Amino acid sequence: MSNFYIADLHLGHENAMRRFDHRPFESLEEQDRAIIANINNRVSPQDNLYLLGDVSWYKPDKTAELIKEIKCKNRYLIVGNHDSWIKDGKCKKLFQGIYDLKRINDEGRIVEFEEKPEHPKSNLASMGIYIFNWKQLRKALILDMTAEGSHHDFGKDIIPNFLNADKRLYAYKFEGYWKDVGTIDSLWEANMDLLNKNNELNLDDPNWKIYTEDIPTLPHYVGPTGKVEHCYINQGAVISGHAVDSVLFNNVDIDEDAFVSQAVLMPNVKVGKGAKIYRAIVADGVKIDDGAVVGSPDSEEIVLISKRVKKGE
Repeated sequence: MSNFYIADLHLGHENAMRRFDHRPFESLEEQDRAIIANINNRVSPQDNLYLLGDVSWYKPDKTAELIKEIKCKNRYLIVGNHDSWIKDGKCKKLFQGIYDLKRINDEGRIVEFEEKPEHPKSNLASMGIYIFNWKQLRKALILDMTAEGSHHDFGKDIIPNFLNADKRLYAYKFEGYWKDVGTIDSLWEANMDLLNKNNELNLDDPNWKIYTEDIPTLPHYVGPTGKVEHCYINQGAVISGHAVDSVLFNNVDIDEDAFVSQAVLMPNVKVGKGAKIYRAIVADGVKIDDGAVVGSPDSEEIVLISKRVKKGE
């Protein structure tokens, strides 16, 4: 009997297949079948299989159907950020053990707090939204102002100091879509999530309305020479070129013979004739000149463009 540990299967996750991991499959079904087949070829029914989080983007019924195809019956799940399907009873029965490596007790009280640890002890993350008793917070802030070596930071100083003083801190465990967009890559990923039909974030959910500024502008327009494939387009955008797998904000203008792929174009971006943009975020109001090239289709890095790009630069 052997132990096998497999992380991040991402069954049904189109962005993982096409953008993040660049998996060599033509469809999600092909990807899912290949993953299950690889597991069955390597893991015998008598072995122990540990699935280390983020197993599936599917709903419970589809997830259960795929897991049942794994011949190994000694299955254990370490719950990841996107494994909400495990709450379903039929899915729970498919595992010998289910573990959530949390750092809060059964009452929700926080027993340990680390800000951006190098080696995390749990899969829980602080969303940076706090509610304090004002008197307690004021006292803590005044003490922190003169504390030697303090970073003057909630996560690094204030909250740990409360815990060290045995103050009662409780966590509200949020269930739903959440992403830390503190880096260029994560901001790009969050925008690409909008293109995934299996994504947890539904902008059209009537129970979770998202209110934004209503800009008085015309509807988006795809011209006679324009072509759009798998894009999220806002009002006022004018597409005369070719856009694929991209998010286009309001009043974006893509001229003839231009090509935009896996990009996020912020409001009022102008893309000139014959220009090419790959795997990039282009900031508000930036102009990409005729014939200019931004990024590379083969690059693993996401580029941020914050100023005008001329041909040959």
